Amino acid sequence: MTLRCEVNSHPGSYIKLLNNSQTMHEVTNSKQAEYTWNEAGCLDTGHYTCEAENNIKSAVSESVQLVVRCSPRLDHRFPFRKEFAAAVGGDVTLKISVIANPTPTFTWYKLTDGNRNNIVSGSSSTTDVSAVGNFTLTNVQQGDIGTYQVVVSNGAKNTDLVKNVTLDVAGPPNIPSDVTTWSSDPHSVSIAWLEGFNGGSKQAFIVRYRADTTPQWTNCTTIIPEKGVNTIQKAVIPNLQPNTRYLVRVLAYNIYGYEDFTTEQEALTLPPGECVLPTSSNEVTGTGIAIGIVIGIATAVLTETVFVILWRRGFVCASSKSDGKQSEGNVHQHAQLDDTRRGNRTELDNSGDQTNTYEGLGIREDTPYAKMELYENLKT
Repeated sequence: MTLRCEVNSHPGSYIKLLNNSQTMHEVTNSKQAEYTWNEAGCLDTGHYTCEAENNIKSAVSESVQLVVRCSPRLDHRFPFRKEFAAAVGGDVTLKISVIANPTPTFTWYKLTDGNRNNIVSGSSSTTDVSAVGNFTLTNVQQGDIGTYQVVVSNGAKNTDLVKNVTLDVAGPPNIPSDVTTWSSDPHSVSIAWLEGFNGGSKQAFIVRYRADTTPQWTNCTTIIPEKGVNTIQKAVIPNLQPNTRYLVRVLAYNIYGYEDFTTEQEALTLPPGECVLPTSSNEVTGTGIAIGIVIGIATAVLTETVFVILWRRGFVCASSKSDGKQSEGNVHQHAQLDDTRRGNRTELDNSGDQTNTYEGLGIREDTPYAKMELYENLKT
């Protein structure tokens, strides 16, 4: 898009193009000045002025208001936050910053079992073409945890902006309960436990064991993903010595860290040759110098790109000679539960988001401002 200021003067003039009070372009001893955008966007909406003067006449000016209509899109001057967290009983405000013209509306939903449930409308604030949508939850409880969807609309057909955000309780998961161990043969021990609340973020589990005659702990199990609160989890520890007493414990962790291991449970492997059947468990007029302003319109394309990070499962089978707290990053990569502080973070899950493309509907032409139509930057 091009903004052109044409001046009729003799001698030539010193010309400035301004957006509000900010100088965009200036030339000397000239009868024309231009400023060109590669594409027009909502943020280009504003009050534009051409000032001209020479040694005969002091500055005169003429102004034009440029209005760019555009469908809602993220305001990339402010990072889009996909995840929010709050302590149980605390307050949290879900927020999204967008650019749109005309002013958009924000409608919030909570996604439950694939269904979209409308909730009380949030508040919003608008400055020029920038708008911020807010939805505040007070006294957050476990039932508030989940995925929320915001639909941003300003009346343009098929151009709503739809984004999902997640709400977690900021904290580590509860320590598993009802831990039970048993041996079904001379070379393995089974362990089962009841999965607790995940703290608002996906949790995983590590099983750790040692013979009662050694202080060395060993991890030898897959990293076990969550199934859901109050469900039964199970793991089998293989390659053990017969007729030997083992101590076993479980760690639950998420991106906020962990509380502690479960209490150690004892299990005695069977003597050689014996076997027992196992139990199964369950993301902007002059005078003397004539000035004219012409605005050219060009096609604009804006594309938004989103990246997806997926949950990965790993395997662990390693020994640890220390009995300290562990880093969840090491749990994923090396399964080495060494002396690290509680609360180390690891990315367990980041949900992806939609990719939207917006295309301008204008065509390039030179049009006097008096005949100019609104510039449309909308997705078709």
